[in-house]
Amino acid sequence: MQAIFTDRAPPFSTRSYKAAEEAERKARKDAEKAKAMEIIEKASKQPKIMTQAEYAQWVERYNNIMNEGGEGYVPEMVTVEQLEWARKVLSDS
Repeated sequence: MQAIFTDRAPPFSTRSYKAAEEAERKARKDAEKAKAMEIIEKASKQPKIMTQAEYAQWVERYNNIMNEGGEGYVPEMVTVEQLEWARKVLSDS
């Protein structure tokens, strides 16, 4: 019976589990901060920041004019809601 358990890896300790969990949480938070910085930088280069509803209308018009209503390139723009989220993320840190 003992031979069955000898080939198992030792159990994951609570300390190493918590350390791994904390490292993952920190990595997630760092990635979130990086995304927020990217959004703010991109927004600073835009002539106008639109709301999500305005952006949806703009995308439809742009697509109809530039892509003749078909599939094609439509520039991504930062919306007011994304900018608010980015500012909140950076102010919380």
